[in-house]
Amino acid sequence: MVSRRNVLEGIAVSAGISAMGGIAPAMAAHHVPTVTGPVTGGWRGHPFTACLGDICDLGYVEEEYFLEGTATRYRPIGETTPDGKWTVEPGESSPYKTRMLIRRPVDPARFNGVVILEWLNVTAGYDTSTIGQLSDALYNEGFALAFVTCQQVGVHGTQVAPQALRAWDPERYGTLSIPGDGLSYDILSQAGRALGPQRPRDGIDPWQGLDVRKIIATGASQSAGRLLSYINAVHPIARVFDGYHPTIGFGLGFGFGDGVLDPSAGTPSPDRVFIPSRFRDDLDVPVFAVNSETEALMYYRSRQPDTDRFRYWEVAGASHVPQAFDAYLARLRERDGLTGDDLEYGSRVMWEPSSDAALQHMVGWMMRGTQPPRAEFIEIEMADGRPQVVRDEYGNARGGVRLPEMEVPTARYTAAIQGLNATAGLRGSTEPFSAERLRELYPTRADYVASVTEATHAAEAGGYIDHYQVAAYLAQARREPLGG
Repeated sequence: MVSRRNVLEGIAVSAGISAMGGIAPAMAAHHVPTVTGPVTGGWRGHPFTACLGDICDLGYVEEEYFLEGTATRYRPIGETTPDGKWTVEPGESSPYKTRMLIRRPVDPARFNGVVILEWLNVTAGYDTSTIGQLSDALYNEGFALAFVTCQQVGVHGTQVAPQALRAWDPERYGTLSIPGDGLSYDILSQAGRALGPQRPRDGIDPWQGLDVRKIIATGASQSAGRLLSYINAVHPIARVFDGYHPTIGFGLGFGFGDGVLDPSAGTPSPDRVFIPSRFRDDLDVPVFAVNSETEALMYYRSRQPDTDRFRYWEVAGASHVPQAFDAYLARLRERDGLTGDDLEYGSRVMWEPSSDAALQHMVGWMMRGTQPPRAEFIEIEMADGRPQVVRDEYGNARGGVRLPEMEVPTARYTAAIQGLNATAGLRGSTEPFSAERLRELYPTRADYVASVTEATHAAEAGGYIDHYQVAAYLAQARREPLGG
């Protein structure tokens, strides 16, 4: 993997000149937030979305900090066109107070110099995270992780079931406030400045002096849509992040108003219009997007070619909310007393291994310009004027990033289920092959394990999984039910 101690360039500070060609129409208001912490207390005894296991076993420490200041809303100038070349200007500002959860290596020598900052997803009515939850790969590689509550629902909850920070532990979080999602973009920028290479050193430092060289912003699903808007409109004038990693996004950006997307309240308010868009093609920092098969049909219209600054992978067979991630959410809800649907189905194919690999590729991309691997799109054809996934003789998708489950199948994997509500449908399904068919495909366990071994090493050699995943795939192959 990449070397951890390369000398890196600092973040370039824009002085009103856009690196994407010309004078920026308006400078972002660079408010300086106040960081306080580590936060303790509260009657729950731990932070919201705290690590489910023992973070010490990974050689990491987990701490929470508050971020407080004044954030700016942005106003679009002109149309938010499908090419992503949007222009915004600073508008009104409001005070806010939110929180950041951080995980850093105890031993500074393990730190690889890169911070991954996740825009926490609030679609469930409270914060959820996707990175560093189901695999130790990012910790093994020495990343520092930060999780930031950027949106109103994350602090105040929804109308029907307020389970977010203030309601979950009012003693710990009762002073937090985000008065509208219009502030979310600048809150992300301020968190990035507080945790990035040029963070202030005259106050509280959550990283305890770690030598941060680069910072990546990531976000999944709804947060990927918010990140799409941030990249297209705010990055050119804020210039905070060295790279972006949006995941499982639908090619839909979000508006810049204060309306809140509250699933319990029905139709989104008019100022939360979804905006179909690509990522702008004049990017000056790397963007590496990873999707599952679930998003492929909607994202189809937003597909764009890879460039020296853009990569896009689609993981065939994987669903938006696969089985293992659903199980993680169920454990989180059980520990923290949250409500939600504990569903017993979904695709077994995970997109997270490819997301972890993409983040590791981004280190070399940002540091040395090393280009990450490219990948084919999932095959899609038009039928009766509508796109549909092309499937093979097993009923599985053709094309895309092909992980061992797809190369050596034991089931048909669907990435979405029609006719269910949106949340349930995003899980997809796993339909195991019959015992007879499995015996035809793999006469012996040794045949199956040999095929999985070959497919796993091919995925690793292609750069679509990291070497930490190899043992997990081979262990699963040895215990996979084969119908007899």
